[in-house]
Amino acid sequence: MNFKKFFRQTSAALTIVACLLFAETGQAEIQIYEGIGIYTILNGENHNFAKKQAKLKAERDILEQIYLYVSSVSKSEISNLSKDEIITVAAGKMSVLDTKFFVSKENGSFVVTATITAEIDPDEIPEAVEREKKTRLQQN
Repeated sequence: MNFKKFFRQTSAALTIVACLLFAETGQAEIQIYEGIGIYTILNGENHNFAKKQAKLKAERDILEQIYLYVSSVSKSEISNLSKDEIITVAAGKMSVLDTKFFVSKENGSFVVTATITAEIDPDEIPEAVEREKKTRLQQN
């Protein structure tokens, strides 16, 4: 009898430990995103500057895929619109895994296309957006 009781208690304890080890923690999984940025080289600009601009646009593309906050403020005085402002915030922390550049010629101009693959932890997005919103509101 004591052996059966010991066996039941042990297997119950092992089941609980297994459930705790393999249970989801409730945190979002890190996700992979791809962004594309295109920049047309203007007269006097070099390729490195164009690559940097295309990469920045690709990063913004990724952030806008994840979360975009939009706020609108309008103010009128005596039935005339005196202020009309739209605030958009895209923010997050990303870890770039891969960056590829492609240069082409379109209508006589060189065009740089950047493709970025990045991983993002969705749990960090709300905090980053709130920080960016506060910064933008303080500037206005």
